[in-house]
Amino acid sequence: MGKSFEKWKVLLVHPSGLMYSEVYLRLEPLGLELIAEACRRSGFAVRLLDLQASRHKDYFRTMEEWRPDAVGFSLNYLANVPEVIDLAKATRERWPETFVFAGGHSASFVAREIVEHGAGAIDCVVKGEGEGIAPKLLEAARDDRKQLDKLPGVVTKEGEGPVPQMVNSLDELSPARDLLANRRKYFIGVLDPAASIEFTRGCPWDCVFCSAWTFYGRNYRLRSAEASAEDLARVREPGVFIVDDVAFIQAEHGMAIGREIEKRGIKEAILPGDARRRSSEKQRGVPVLEKARARVHVPGARSDRRRRIKAAPQAGNTQHKFRGTGIRARVGNHGGDQHHRGSGMG
Repeated sequence: MGKSFEKWKVLLVHPSGLMYSEVYLRLEPLGLELIAEACRRSGFAVRLLDLQASRHKDYFRTMEEWRPDAVGFSLNYLANVPEVIDLAKATRERWPETFVFAGGHSASFVAREIVEHGAGAIDCVVKGEGEGIAPKLLEAARDDRKQLDKLPGVVTKEGEGPVPQMVNSLDELSPARDLLANRRKYFIGVLDPAASIEFTRGCPWDCVFCSAWTFYGRNYRLRSAEASAEDLARVREPGVFIVDDVAFIQAEHGMAIGREIEKRGIKEAILPGDARRRSSEKQRGVPVLEKARARVHVPGARSDRRRRIKAAPQAGNTQHKFRGTGIRARVGNHGGDQHHRGSGMG
């Protein structure tokens, strides 16, 4: 729309951390990193800002100094919706030509409501996985915004596109970890600092308390052992958190990852994200990593990070607290959303 493709600049933003969550964890926004890389590969200039580790003043300073053409907000938690709507309205008021969109796990379930509450400040909400659709969305925003509601999973005030589409292969995805500042501020429990990684996506079960299966449609996909180990080898933090909804439920896949990790001599401490592993997973998952000589941490140990955890309520054991934070926090999936959701603007 008047600007050359090369000059289109995109700022991807993760909202602030949930109240008191940093007592236990602050996870890198893996899902947003995956989307950032997808957009970068499509030729867009991309920056990533995580308000878990930055402040609102950093957002407005970046907007003023860099003047992005588009701003995308990640919404993996409903509790962050008011913050994102407020930021979107402030953005529309000060930079009215900026294309503003949102997406993420929770946003996918309340997309129409977010557009309505945005009152014109949010051009659209993306439902479902974001890596495949985000570059196409930005191209439409640049060239012809009347086509936005024709795209899969995109909701605007004018209408809604076809059902969201899933990415073809997890092996094609790679997080743009280099775009994230303050990397040493991310941790979970005793892993400090810690990166996040995704080996699988989705869940084949339909537990009534969980929304993962409704998001993915009980679809369960594997990232190849080679791609998983290569990504893990690129991590520079001493700890790694696996954000998968359910990791190592296929023994062959878990053993293959273990062999690839051992082949590369990776020694990071690894925390399986699903601390409520079923008995079969407990037999298949953690021993695989231990055999590969990676150091494995299972939720249950107390963290004295800045002595904050000592001041936290101690009702129930620590493992249950991780179930309520480290497992369900996917920021990601993921996306990662991460999320973490590993997808969905997470």
